[in-house]
Amino acid sequence: MNKKITHPGFTRIKLYSQGTHEANGAVVYKRGNQAFIYDQRMTRLLKKIKYTRCWFGKDLTKTNSILFQLSKNSYMVVCSLITTFKTAKHDTIKTYHSSYHSSLYPGVVCVGEKYVYFPEEEKYSEKSSFTDFPSKHSWKEDAHSKLWGINDFKPIQSKKLTVKKAWIPGTSYPYKK
Repeated sequence: MNKKITHPGFTRIKLYSQGTHEANGAVVYKRGNQAFIYDQRMTRLLKKIKYTRCWFGKDLTKTNSILFQLSKNSYMVVCSLITTFKTAKHDTIKTYHSSYHSSLYPGVVCVGEKYVYFPEEEKYSEKSSFTDFPSKHSWKEDAHSKLWGINDFKPIQSKKLTVKKAWIPGTSYPYKK
């Protein structure tokens, strides 16, 4: 029998995962600059991290992902998988957006001072390529269309973003450390 896991004084966040079903993503306990990340059944501690800042990705009222800043240019996205990446030299993420479109997993957009990062697609592009953002177009709704050149957008140049991905148990993919 599994012992019930609790972290007194921590905020519990159950991530919504459309890729599996309602509230079937990771479970995160956070307080101050510390977080514990568990699989959706709370049977396995996947990561214990210290962070300097975090952002929440939401669809309507449901949290679908969290972006943690681990150090000056190191970040971790937690949703149905855990994705870590580093920003380009001398760039810092300022805003975070995450929503489901036609995908099974959140479409994550991390907007830095100089670049826009798409960790799930393993790409990043110069922020100057995103003319009329956010004045005319939405980072959350339109950035992926701009990246891929769909829905009346012309494609933009992008660079390869090096990421490390680990699927979370309970989703359709195995977890790998």
